Amino acid sequence: GLVAVSQSPDGKRLAAGGGNVLSILDMSELSRRGGNMKVIQNILAKSRMETQRSARHKSAGNVQDLRWHPASQQFIASAASNGSILLWDIATNGNVVWEGKD
Repeated sequence: GLVAVSQSPDGKRLAAGGGNVLSILDMSELSRRGGNMKVIQNILAKSRMETQRSARHKSAGNVQDLRWHPASQQFIASAASNGSILLWDIATNGNVVWEGKD
């Protein structure tokens, strides 16, 4: 299940993650009565399907925490149960632009 959420600095999007899930949700409809959030990107799932054998995306592990970059809304950092920290570029459909390991 989901264990981590992080709101974008502009308050319009929400990153949600846990296990093998890292999704971006649009919150712009919430202000309307009966409005809902909708998934606009499934970053981790898409990355894993496209690069099933890629060691880089296997290192994504199980997402335990998420944070938006404070100055650039196109980047999200994820921390995984295996000690991996990845910086995702959501403007490029979730390419990993930096990787570290604890």
